Amino acid sequence: MTKIGGVEPAPTGFRARLRAALTGSTARTAGWLTAWKLAKMASALFVGIWIARHLGPEDYGVYAYVMALMVVMTPLASFGLASAVTKDITLEPGKIAEILGTTAVLRLFGGALVAAIMVAIASFSTLNAENLPLMAGVVALGGIVGFGALLEYLFVAKQVVKPFVLLSISVIGLTALAKAAIMLAGGGIEPLIAASSAEFAAAGGAGVIAYWIWGGRLRDWRVNLARARLYLRRGVPLIASGFTAAIYLKIDVIFLAEIRSAEEAGMYAVAARLSEIWFLLPPILMSAAFPRLLQLRRDAPGLYQRRLQLMFDGLAAAATGVAVVMTLAAGPVVALLFGPAFAPAAAILMVHVWSSLFSFPRALVSKWFVAEDLYTLALLNNAFGALLNVVLNLILIPPYGAMGAAVATLISYAAATVGALALSRPGRPVAIMIVKALFWPRRLPDLLRLMRVRR
Repeated sequence: MTKIGGVEPAPTGFRARLRAALTGSTARTAGWLTAWKLAKMASALFVGIWIARHLGPEDYGVYAYVMALMVVMTPLASFGLASAVTKDITLEPGKIAEILGTTAVLRLFGGALVAAIMVAIASFSTLNAENLPLMAGVVALGGIVGFGALLEYLFVAKQVVKPFVLLSISVIGLTALAKAAIMLAGGGIEPLIAASSAEFAAAGGAGVIAYWIWGGRLRDWRVNLARARLYLRRGVPLIASGFTAAIYLKIDVIFLAEIRSAEEAGMYAVAARLSEIWFLLPPILMSAAFPRLLQLRRDAPGLYQRRLQLMFDGLAAAATGVAVVMTLAAGPVVALLFGPAFAPAAAILMVHVWSSLFSFPRALVSKWFVAEDLYTLALLNNAFGALLNVVLNLILIPPYGAMGAAVATLISYAAATVGALALSRPGRPVAIMIVKALFWPRRLPDLLRLMRVRR
């Protein structure tokens, strides 16, 4: 097919367009990554439900606290380089060994730093839990050993994710069985924490094995100091951006445990799990589409802008569906899955799930920041939302507990996704796109027409 301006023209017939959409490399990559995330979601949900019921609200609150520490610190371990590395591999295919080697060293250094910070935080925690620093250190160790997880960036950039996904799903299944065995044997928090650490380590091993199947060799990796310095310069705003994004997800659990109680943290963690389980899909779909977006930005700027709006519309429509369904089903779902001990979590879920209206679009905004090289804006945007989230948590958690944390999450997501972007000149057009996407039902006829015209 002849290319026009470096971009292949769209197929002319509806069936041909549909076939191309379903069989293209981006669609295949998205399909495999979605299958992986669905397996991860299923394991996190069902094994997480079992863990919550097995431990009860108080002990589950301690477990959630330790895992929240790991999530909040993960951006520091990875130096926030996920999208940046995918971009470099896509645009510099001849330097894969150098990119991966440099990134691996940074990941190892970051993982060791995270372990030290997590142990220090747990040591000074006001939470009354035995062996808390040890549990934090064990989880962090799994992240260090699992540095091979960075190879996901390579497979996404090359659109060859099948071996990696199959191995990763195997890891999910095996570690789920291990956790089930621990609970059937009557094990408590410590062995379950150890199993979670082993899962992090095994996930990295899956990446290394997939890389070997692909034909890569770790001994070919090399470190380029100039690239390392570049990544460190890039990493400062990206680490802060990722760190602030993690604050949205988990700082409320930490605050609830420290300010209120482990039991209330456990209640909130249950509600957040049922809400945030849906948040995993948009980043995967956006990661799969990212290489194509980079090509469109370079070769067809007009199409790039139209594609961004369509993607924002689709994300808003999906978020609306999730929020409505989960609001209506919150009570029965919590009672069925977690039992009467966690009944108060239903009301928290009804509020928390509406943050999906803003968290879904943020998955695309994060890719847009990288595509446009707006790393500082990404930092400022996320920092604003995270700071607002922290302030609102400190104000609302003491009097309102877990419900106050849910309200803080909703407000801070909305403020950062729309308000903060609108205040900057480069971010204002994207803020307008997001606002337009919130009214996607009014634009549905236009969307259908856009899908039928040639690009």
